[in-house]
Parts: sequence; structure tokens; C-alpha cells
Amino acid sequence: MLKETRILISNIGLPSNIIGSWSTRLSKFITSNPDFFDYILSPEKEGTNNIFCQKKKFITWNKKVRNLNLKHWVAKDYLIAISNLSKKTKKMTIVVLDDTHLLEAIALEKNKFKCEIKLIFSFHGFRLNLSELILNKIDKILFLTDLSYRDALKKNQTFTPEVEVIGNGVDSLIFYPLQGVNKSEQKHKMGFNFNDQIICWMSNSRRKKGLHIFIKIIDEINKLNIPVKFIIIGSNLEINKKNVFNIGRISNHEMAKYLQISDYYFFTSLCQEGFGLSLLESIKCGVKVITSKNGGIPEVVMGLDNITVVKKPNIVKEWVNAFKKSYKEDLKKLSIEQASKIWSYKDWDEKFKKSIL
Repeated sequence: MLKETRILISNIGLPSNIIGSWSTRLSKFITSNPDFFDYILSPEKEGTNNIFCQKKKFITWNKKVRNLNLKHWVAKDYLIAISNLSKKTKKMTIVVLDDTHLLEAIALEKNKFKCEIKLIFSFHGFRLNLSELILNKIDKILFLTDLSYRDALKKNQTFTPEVEVIGNGVDSLIFYPLQGVNKSEQKHKMGFNFNDQIICWMSNSRRKKGLHIFIKIIDEINKLNIPVKFIIIGSNLEINKKNVFNIGRISNHEMAKYLQISDYYFFTSLCQEGFGLSLLESIKCGVKVITSKNGGIPEVVMGLDNITVVKKPNIVKEWVNAFKKSYKEDLKKLSIEQASKIWSYKDWDEKFKKSIL
């Protein structure tokens, strides 16, 4: 019988080619640390330590049968796999990645497994919403920001799990600033003029990401006497407006190339962001950033240069005024060495491992 087993729980297949914040980060972690987790339970069949498990949708939200539905349908694959593995080890550390339904199912069954269970929840949002019953069954929660942790303390009268704030990390070998002439040459190579001021927006089309606000910002900035071009990445929505280039969904490496030639990055989030990974990626590429103040964002940008914060993100005029202010300010040059020290992936990797061990 094994002394201890470490298990990673994910509702998407890992490693993954999906373009996303935590999926990219965890896929890199798994590739770089192939032996850290003994088993990965996810909708991925390939890999020696992968066990195929798939989360299913709720059949009904009827409160009377919800827990039965959760156990015998939604999280069934995961619970069966954990139960089987629990018979082969004395202690099991289970890390659940940002899925409260799978977390809840495992927490409710925790005492029924055949070995000692240490349950860790890696939370990637901002506002944690768990009942006191579930919180009492979680051993540790990993938060992205201290602001998110403090929000959980305010919201819950009783909050018992151990906590670690481990932040986030971006690969500095992919996201880094281009220096001087290199940036102008790359900008020209990618089809833009040397003097174009490039404004980048990057996210999906969900309303909470503020694309509808950014579309109106485009109209207002186009009225200014500035040679500006707009790059929109990640959205499948075609924006047919003057000076707009629709890039669509692309890989991390390609994203970095567009951020590196950009002069401004607009982060128009209208929700309580857990961290804002694309915001961090743009900062590391050395552009001027104009961002909302929601969620954990103030902690992410604290002490960094070239940041303009919009306190009223639902008002288009506030964004336009922020751009005018930023346009007049000189860019504080960021060296590759300086960029590598901002929320580095290597630091996050070490924090993540230590928090589990």
C-alpha cells in the first residue's frame, strides 16, 4: 500500500490546448513537473497518470434531490475514481481546480473514502461562494490575491480552512517587452505603420468582459487626431469599424507577438476579477495599461508603472479620458530583466508546490 498519493481534479482535460488563464498555467505545470501528481482526474485519456473522468450537467436543480444528482450523476466519475484509489493508499491529497460542484461532491463524501483525505481547493475567482458545511470540510484554500481572501473573511461569519495566497504567474520567456527599434521593426513586419498607436483588447465575447463598452470606446478614440489602430483578440465577433483588426482566437505565443507591438492594452472587465491574467501578460510586454478597478486587479497592478485605473468602468467617457491622460504621459521603459520579475511563472510554480506539500 502506498504511503501517500497526490491527485489533481479538473473539469477540463489536462494538459490542454485550450486558450485560457488557469488551463495554460496548469498545463505548463504538469508538463514541467510530470511526477508531482500521481493521478490527474479529468476529461483527458492520454497520459500514464491520467484517469478519464467527465463532469456531467445537472439533470434538475430541485433542492430535494440536488445532492443525489450531484453524487450519482454530475460528479459520479470523479467519486468512483477517488474511491478506488483510496483503497491503495494511506493518505490522499486532493487538489480541486476551481470547480465548486466537484469540490462540494468530494467534500460531502470525504469521510466515506478508505484513507485519510486532505482536501485543497485552488480558487481562481474573486468572490468565494461556499456554504459553512463545505468550508468546514476543506483543509486549505489557495487564493490568487489577498483581496480575495479578505473578501471571503468579510462574507463568512465562520471561515475555517487554512489559507495560502499564491498569486499567479506568466511565462517570461514568452511574454517580454521588445526594445526600441525591435518593436518598430516587428510592428512594420506585422503590417502596421511605424507611427501607428496600437490599442489591444483581448478576451472572449462574454458581456462581463466589456467588449460592448470597448466598441463604443473605439468610436470615441477614432474621433481624436491620433494615428491609431485597434487589435481585438479572442472574440469571435467581427467588429466592422474603422482601424479595427479582428484577430480571433490564437495561441499564447501568437498573443505575445501582438501584445509586444501594442502601445496600449485596455482591460475593460466589468466583473470581480480573480486576477486578470491577460492584464498581467500585457504588463510584462511593456505596454501602457488602462484597466478597471474590479476584484483583485488593484493588487495585481500595485507598484507597477504605466498603469491607468478606471474607477467607473461602465462609463465610456471615463475610458476615453483615461486614454487621453495615458497618451500624454511618457512610457516608462521596462527591461526584459525587470519584466521577468513581475509575477513570474517560476515563483508561482514554487508557491503552488509548497502549498500542496
